[in-house]
Amino acid sequence: ALKTSRTELSKLSEDERLKVNTAINRIEDIAYTLLKKKREDLSDRPADVQSSIEHILIEKRMQYRQHKDLKISLNKKDDNFSIFARLDSTSLKNIISNIINNSAEAMSFKGEIQIGIERNQQEISIRISDNGDGFSTKYLMNPFNDGVTEKSNGNGIGLSQAKKQLHSVNGDIEIFNEDGAVVLISIGRIRHLYV
Repeated sequence: ALKTSRTELSKLSEDERLKVNTAINRIEDIAYTLLKKKREDLSDRPADVQSSIEHILIEKRMQYRQHKDLKISLNKKDDNFSIFARLDSTSLKNIISNIINNSAEAMSFKGEIQIGIERNQQEISIRISDNGDGFSTKYLMNPFNDGVTEKSNGNGIGLSQAKKQLHSVNGDIEIFNEDGAVVLISIGRIRHLYV
């Protein structure tokens, strides 16, 4: 709205236009600073694991809605509500989103992707599995090195970045085959969250 009103400033004198433009620029700077601060505050928040995964599932179901043979599900447990991970929500969502994309593409958008959450006193485990062909033996040898990929159009940074992000919070990620591909993420649990 402020930018649109700038076009009508031509009716004002040069001095008045300068004052209004300066005020508009200042308002935009304040708004940008507040939005940036809000994003930083949100990105530092620990992830509510089940809620974060549910948000990603909604996004992925919309993204892949034309692929009727692709099923993505979360095995929900009532006691997994409000468990928080030692990783920010944005990073967790990015990691889960990338793994789901890789799985869907590897199965040519036909198959099942299941996500499960387990927890104990110290740790949260997120298991993402599919019923596709699994990882190749060659890929399993060095899956977390930059540039290593099984996709023809991939760049090989997704799992590598995920491992770095998880290691930064003393978490881990591993991959293996078990009736398809399995990705297992382990993250420290925050027992008490004070907001």
